[in-house]
Amino acid sequence: MELEELLEKIQNLEIQGATEIALESVKALERIDKEESTREDLEEAKEKILDTRPTEPALRNALNYAIETGRFEEVKKHLKNSRQEVAEKAAELIEDKENIYTHCHSTTVMEAIKENKNPETTKIHNTETRPLFQGRKTAKELAGVGFKVIHHVDAAAKYALNESEVMIIGSDAIDSKGNIYNKIGSEMIAELAEREKVPVFVLTDSWKFDPRTINGEKVPIERRNSKEVWKNPPGNVEIHNPAFERVDRSFIDRIVTETGIIQPEEAKERFRKEYPELL
Repeated sequence: MELEELLEKIQNLEIQGATEIALESVKALERIDKEESTREDLEEAKEKILDTRPTEPALRNALNYAIETGRFEEVKKHLKNSRQEVAEKAAELIEDKENIYTHCHSTTVMEAIKENKNPETTKIHNTETRPLFQGRKTAKELAGVGFKVIHHVDAAAKYALNESEVMIIGSDAIDSKGNIYNKIGSEMIAELAEREKVPVFVLTDSWKFDPRTINGEKVPIERRNSKEVWKNPPGNVEIHNPAFERVDRSFIDRIVTETGIIQPEEAKERFRKEYPELL
């Protein structure tokens, strides 16, 4: 896949999921590298890719590591294997749960559900996730392998939670305090989950930790085109379309990464210990 095609597919959500985006982007940089390109060429391509998804530390970490070390295969192996490793560790938290709620679409969450749950005995509750309905992708994928899926409108999140034993979501970013950043609506639902006494588990690659937040920088929130929400709004109607939001760590019971199951506040030190070269 050529760089321009990759950029278009990421922007149009034909490629989605932070890990999948990072993996395809590393492959694109590797192809550019094999063309005897200069370091400047690689950096320019990297910045173009990062501009498509600013709320993606895994993407930034993977591209930086690949360019600095030249070890593209190592980065691709990490990205491919981490989902399976997270899925295996998630079994400890979800294997006895028969009603699972999730929001939006996470390739890591999909892997964990398919790895650990029996479609004949497990119901999945999910929300549509407006404005682009990524929740439908979750519903189709899980229904396609035999799970019974109860698909809810976003405004029915409380109803969905009342039918569920656990909430599992992915993450696009983790900051130095252990807050995570996920699809818009995630914190509202996580706060509801706390009130309804439904545990919230975040399943994610630890490369989604954003090292810049150690120095006080904020995780940037991607703002998408307002036309996705309303193509032709009336005059004087201003539309905000943030793609992600911060989920306060107080609403998160555990974060499951390829390095293990941790408390949210442990994220920084675990990342520092496991991947010092990325700091």
